[in-house]
Parts: sequence; C-alpha cells; structure tokens
Amino acid sequence: MIRVYLLENRQGICGFLCEGHAGYAEDDQDDVVCAAITAIAGTTVTGLTDIVEIEVDWDFRSGHLKCQIIEATGDQTEAAGDQTEVAGDQTEAAGDQTEVAGEKQKQADLLLRTFFRGCQQIEYSYGSQYVTCEEQSLQVNSLEEKLQD
Repeated sequence: MIRVYLLENRQGICGFLCEGHAGYAEDDQDDVVCAAITAIAGTTVTGLTDIVEIEVDWDFRSGHLKCQIIEATGDQTEAAGDQTEVAGDQTEAAGDQTEVAGEKQKQADLLLRTFFRGCQQIEYSYGSQYVTCEEQSLQVNSLEEKLQD
C-alpha cells in the first residue's frame, strides 16, 4: 500500500512524502495506481519549480516519492538586503520581497493541497487497500524519524 503524507514546517505545508507500493497490478503488469500517484507527484514538482519558481528538494525512487520546499537561508536574506541597498529604499523593497515570498508560499500551498486531493481521489477510486492519504501531516523535524523506521 502507498501511504501519502503532507509535510509541514513552521510556515505551513512544505512538501509531501509517498511511501510503499500499491500492489494493484499482477506481478507481470504495470501498476496503474503507482503510475497515477507518481504522475501527480511529478506534475506537482514541476508546478512548484517551473510555475511558482521555488526551489525544492525532491527524490523519486521505487517505493519512495519525496518533495520538500527549500527554505530561504540567511545568505539569501543578506543578498536580498544588498540588492535593497542598491535600489535605495530598504523598507519598501524588503516589504515587496516579503509579499512575493508570501505569494509564492500561498501558490505552493495550493499546489500541494491539490496534489493531496488528487491522491485522495485515487484512494477513493481504487480503494484504501492500495492508497491511504494520511490526514495528519508530518512535521518536517519528525520526518527523519519516520524515514528511519
């Protein structure tokens, strides 16, 4: 069975984790349930990187699909501050960047929630014996513990 989780950090939803195999198909056939989850996951990563234009860390392997938004570092904040000084008005430019970051977070949240809803539709259509969408999000700091189990 595939288990689907949303990931959360202090800013909200920041990614997803899918683990396991559906086991829907016979041994010698392609598994349409696994393929459907993988297609939605891949489309979500593409939407985050190409449409929303945010950086993500993703890893797709057999039985493991993970995508997590990369948080801004202090270096990026300093670089933004340097650009603001060149522009001349630090307060206004910093406010603009905060709005852009906030808007991108909202767009990412929308895509990630849509990903989860798509997985729920697959669960509904094929059965929870093949896909289970976990209502409880995983906190990013507890993700390492989950992956070690």
